[in-house]
Amino acid sequence: MHERFTVSQHISNGIVSASKKEINGCFNTHWHEFYEIEYIISGSGTYTIDDNEYEIKPGMIFFMTPVNFHSVQADNAKIYNAMFSGSICNSVYLSPLLQNHQAGVFIADENERRYIEAVFSQMTDKSNEGEFSLYIDCIAAKLCKLTSPFQENRSAVSQAAISYISQNFRNDISLTDAAESIGLSPTHLSETFKKQTGTGFKQYLNDLRFEYARKLLLFSEIPVSQVCSDSGFNDLANFIRRFTQRFGVSPSKYRKSHKENKE
Repeated sequence: MHERFTVSQHISNGIVSASKKEINGCFNTHWHEFYEIEYIISGSGTYTIDDNEYEIKPGMIFFMTPVNFHSVQADNAKIYNAMFSGSICNSVYLSPLLQNHQAGVFIADENERRYIEAVFSQMTDKSNEGEFSLYIDCIAAKLCKLTSPFQENRSAVSQAAISYISQNFRNDISLTDAAESIGLSPTHLSETFKKQTGTGFKQYLNDLRFEYARKLLLFSEIPVSQVCSDSGFNDLANFIRRFTQRFGVSPSKYRKSHKENKE
């Protein structure tokens, strides 16, 4: 059974945890409720995210969302690690990193490495805890600049909505809930979100939920009924019907087919 990391387990203050550490050996596939950034200072190994393998090299940065399942095989790798709630990061920087619900894998050049290492050095200094939000924003902003394309044309409204969805998609949320969190009317949010992203609010939410459900089936052993509820769906029969329409097979057959292909 792959492990799910919760905020209460790994972030003592519930907001952010930053550390510099050395990892050596294998860390099995896991996923978590929060966001995570890992920066490779030195060392080698393999980082696997959603079945995609990446050779670890100094200067690499990995950005994981709650929808990404990952494992690490490291050989004396020194890293900076930051685990944080989405509420601490400005949605202007967080939103572009959530495009297509994929993990971010970046490689920094020499100048970028100096900057990123300086920010992480400050963030891991416990005397600077009051500035954690600023440091997370600095790292996220730098990653945005390394993202291609960087969606600078998105309004603050759609960026805030995307961040809200990413943090709350597992819950029973609606357009009205998101609008209230931003301070807008549902109609205004709906129109702006569609115009800026090309996707309706409900469709974006459902796309994220199905992507999460798909990965739960592939990388965990939890029952289909729990996959349904953990992904934000309330009706099991409706979930199975809609999953089958989207992927061509039922959830249980989708899982079985993946296992057979891995053997």
